[in-house]
Amino acid sequence: MKCAALHASKTTKRSKAFTLVRPEQVIHPRPQWLLLCAVVFAAAVWGSIYCGVELLDDANSPQREHELRWLIYFHFILSQLCIAGAALIIYLRHLARRRHKAQHLVVSYSDVGIGIAPPGIDLPARRTYFSSLHQLASLKGSSLPKAHRPILVYPMMMQSGYSSGERLESLLSQLYPDGQPQFVMQPVLGASPFLPCLVADHLRPQIGQGSGLNGVLVVAHAAPQGQESAPEPELFCRRLRKALPGLEIKLAHFGSEESIHERMQSMEATRVHLLPFLLCEGYHSRNDLPSADDAGACGKVLLRHPVIGDLLREGA
Repeated sequence: MKCAALHASKTTKRSKAFTLVRPEQVIHPRPQWLLLCAVVFAAAVWGSIYCGVELLDDANSPQREHELRWLIYFHFILSQLCIAGAALIIYLRHLARRRHKAQHLVVSYSDVGIGIAPPGIDLPARRTYFSSLHQLASLKGSSLPKAHRPILVYPMMMQSGYSSGERLESLLSQLYPDGQPQFVMQPVLGASPFLPCLVADHLRPQIGQGSGLNGVLVVAHAAPQGQESAPEPELFCRRLRKALPGLEIKLAHFGSEESIHERMQSMEATRVHLLPFLLCEGYHSRNDLPSADDAGACGKVLLRHPVIGDLLREGA
């Protein structure tokens, strides 16, 4: 999955403000002008050398020597103009790139997740802004990305849906009443291809310890009633299976018809690594996850792992 891919919600229609800035849309001074400056500079240097060699000939008349000296001066001035022109072109290209340098807005679902950055992406500190959905409407001044530059928006949410789609876009559209910048919506955190690698690196040392057959139970939010399940949890599990081949990995949902306890009981593994597919600790992680006693009742050992946000902070 490309990092610049647009995050598309099945029930969301994108407004004109939420567009992708393509490289061909950004105007820079053409590099052909630099090539022209280089060719003219080389010709001027060659002309100066040629006139200088001819000036050494004693057979030249005074008028010819005067002409050669003026030609040398002309070629020298022309070469300096080429250097100045090339410097100006490079500076204009730098200004054009700087003007269109993207800014980064990282938006978490709640205030607890502020500061967690998407994995595998090097975010420049001077052009990166962190907020939550709750605080987004109150961003002002220096805490708000500049409107004249493209803004890459990273929804730090584990699954796509209303919050990462309609709600987020509505809040973003209200930030700039005088003119909408170009927002480039990135995939939600749960769709990141770097996330399974991070989790696999965390699990490998613990899978090799202890006795018994190991397995991983990933627990995610269920879709609201009457809606299709978000694809990110299943996508994460598929990628995690590739990162940890041969390991039993199953997916369960909070509040689904098949309970988390039933899903755990159906696993062949006797050592179950419980991985909450959640960004931060909350009600579900404190009240709805099976305990070690629940696992012991069905003959299994339960190993509870941190939520995804804590793993990201540890890996930072």
